[in-house]
Amino acid sequence: KQLCRNGALLWASFEVENRKRPDAALESAVLTDASGAASSQFHFEKMRLRFNETSIGVAGIQLKDSNVKPSTYTLTVVEDGGLSRQVVVDGIEF
Repeated sequence: KQLCRNGALLWASFEVENRKRPDAALESAVLTDASGAASSQFHFEKMRLRFNETSIGVAGIQLKDSNVKPSTYTLTVVEDGGLSRQVVVDGIEF
């Protein structure tokens, strides 16, 4: 959905939708930069999604330098249990 910078943090907001019959239990969302630095700071509006339900989430990464430089990020959202699904969005640019 969008990338925001707040001081030394870069946040990605996104939406997750469960399109399968089994419930989805969201486990984590990780934002990783091109150098491999990753953050475990995340929050989901809802952690368990029934069929066709959606949840808004955010994941953040600590910037090494307060001066923002162009970089590419990857967002990975992982399900705990169920079908053990994982969604990876590459090439997010800021």
